[in-house]
Amino acid sequence: MRKTKGFTKIFMSWFSENRSRFVIEPTITKPKNGCLEMRFPGVAPEIRVSVYGYGIAVSVDPHGDCWDILTDFDIAPRRNSAGDYYCDMCLPEFKKFYRSRKELLVKHSFEPFLEWINDHFQCDRWVLLFEMRGRWATILKEGDVESRKQGEGAEYFVRAFPVIIPIPHIKLFLDDERVPPEGWTHVRQPEKAIEILKTRKVAEISLDHDLGDDAGGTGYDVILWIEEAVATQGFVPPIITVHSANPSARQKMEAGIKSIYGIYKER
Repeated sequence: MRKTKGFTKIFMSWFSENRSRFVIEPTITKPKNGCLEMRFPGVAPEIRVSVYGYGIAVSVDPHGDCWDILTDFDIAPRRNSAGDYYCDMCLPEFKKFYRSRKELLVKHSFEPFLEWINDHFQCDRWVLLFEMRGRWATILKEGDVESRKQGEGAEYFVRAFPVIIPIPHIKLFLDDERVPPEGWTHVRQPEKAIEILKTRKVAEISLDHDLGDDAGGTGYDVILWIEEAVATQGFVPPIITVHSANPSARQKMEAGIKSIYGIYKER
């Protein structure tokens, strides 16, 4: 697409006056590719916001390459015989006319972009990735995620992650007998530990292996879940320690922890 004259300059002028209106105030960097990159503190790093010479794109880049464009605010300014500006990409019935190029860019691209960011960069929004012959992504409210994952096309689901990264603060202690240290959350079943881990709010977890009833699972089941989540869901592992007195189980769990951090580092 052809670059729009003055797009980046007008955007920067508008941004300097309106940055405080963003629900999360961003910063702007200038990579070598010539476009501008907007960084939003606390937003998942897989989400990328780029300002080009002809528009703005919000994309999902989970592995450093573009998985899908969530939305874009591209524009193709034209001027009619009366001297009014309009976007040539709009269908005739949706065309709006503006008195200046700046007014067109601000009202047709920048303001809708700001509104989209403020609506979607919220704690209750999640990104879902799908893949079949192609790859696509969507943003949903947290309450709609499970039904979408299990609905039509569920076999193409790859993974989901929150738009806003929760701040890890929970210290989790998995044990059926020992009293946890002060400030730690005590759980006795692996499934409960995993349930809390899924919130992505766990900063540290300490694991026992033998929990009284092997049929209900062991601490190693938690290790296995974390390992798979790191490998397939982009999960960020907490600090993991083992306090089990079972020597062979402890060795197996520590080997699993080493594998988890290896996968995370490679990713």
